[in-house]
Amino acid sequence: MKTVRNIALFLFVVLSLFILWALWKGQGWLEVDQLLSYPWFIVSLVDVYTGFILFCLWVWFRESSVLLAIAISVLIMVLGNVVSCLYVILQLKLSGGRWDKFWLGVHAGSR
Repeated sequence: MKTVRNIALFLFVVLSLFILWALWKGQGWLEVDQLLSYPWFIVSLVDVYTGFILFCLWVWFRESSVLLAIAISVLIMVLGNVVSCLYVILQLKLSGGRWDKFWLGVHAGSR
């Protein structure tokens, strides 16, 4: 579990740094408007959001609160995999070292 946590933490930091760099160097919506004219950019967006939806399905399965699942899903759709990384880190901590609890959440069997 520690290895997975370290990888998720590393990905969170790297992604956060790249987002800050892009905010500093980029031109925001002007660039997005230009990129939307490229078919492969659209394919990349569809690919990313497919991954977001699959991750959100896992969140919906493992969470007991519909409101929490909605909130996490909205945050992922808006802020991306930075939120996914934070969710994984938090759930690793809350699972108490139990992989079944990490993966299955409220559906994990008791030991």
